[in-house]
Amino acid sequence: MKQVALILIPFFLIVGFINALSPILLPFIMAIAVAYLTDPIAKKLVKWNINRTVAAVIPSLFFILIFMLITLFVIPSIVEDALAFSYKVPAHLKQLEVSLLPIIEQKFQPFIKINHKELLEYLYSYGDYAAMIVLTLFRKVASSTAVFFDVVTLLFITPVVMFYLIRDWPKVVKSFENILPKKYKKDTINILSEIDKALSTFLRGQLNVSLIIGLFYGFGLLATGLEMGFVIGLLTGLFSFIPYVGMVIGLITAFLVAVIQFQLTDIMPYIYIAGVFAIGQIIESMVLQPKLIGDKTGLHPVWVIFALMSGGQLGGFLGVLIALPVATIMVVLVPKGINYWQKSIAKS
Repeated sequence: MKQVALILIPFFLIVGFINALSPILLPFIMAIAVAYLTDPIAKKLVKWNINRTVAAVIPSLFFILIFMLITLFVIPSIVEDALAFSYKVPAHLKQLEVSLLPIIEQKFQPFIKINHKELLEYLYSYGDYAAMIVLTLFRKVASSTAVFFDVVTLLFITPVVMFYLIRDWPKVVKSFENILPKKYKKDTINILSEIDKALSTFLRGQLNVSLIIGLFYGFGLLATGLEMGFVIGLLTGLFSFIPYVGMVIGLITAFLVAVIQFQLTDIMPYIYIAGVFAIGQIIESMVLQPKLIGDKTGLHPVWVIFALMSGGQLGGFLGVLIALPVATIMVVLVPKGINYWQKSIAKS
């Protein structure tokens, strides 16, 4: 009972800590994640006889550059595409009226009486309503003080915290090793090494998979002529860490936009879109996943989905961010805990 309490008490303390400080934790979580991912770069620079401080500055400056490029160019481009499409929705619905209503009338008129006027009013009102929601949302986001504060803190606080973490990481590791009891030092260091290997493999591998497959979907959908195709593709790649869910959401979104844009006059755009997602899924599952991630982490799709949902429930957005790293750590710790428990039972 005491051992269970020793495990549960720290767990609930950490969850409470994240909930209480969630408004200010984002830049620190980002700094820890990026510092962890870029630490190998700093290690290589140190091997090339570059001072550790200088080696810590380079990844921090690179983060600032990437963040500024995304903020100044990528996000405005996405917003512009979304706004342009929202303005076209009413006109697309007008075209949909011409192409879709005769088909509906032909197929369902014997069974369902269709009131053209009410149906058109329904479609146009919801088209205008959807466009208004998009416009209002972007205006609120653009003028939100909270969003501005988050951008500023990410731009200034995250690189600073990154710099100190990368610069002092060897000292932190050494200090941690020094406070470990001699009896458990070797086993603890071995376990932490396994966690580090699994975590680095998963995070770096999944980041590369998401980036590559997102660009593939983006350029593939762009080539089909789909409006907002590049944005939909990038977002599909971003959510590819959720097995199958990201791809399904992206496919449904692409088909909904295609129905509005291409109507139902030609089946070829839908075949092209389906082809892009089919090829992308083959590349991801048969090439990228085995090559960049493999089975080293042992993260089952059900475990991934459960971890993300649990993280969102317990810690909101921050909980989702740290859910998969925590799940990866648990994959290493749980088997060892079970093994220790079985040995203790055998001895008794």
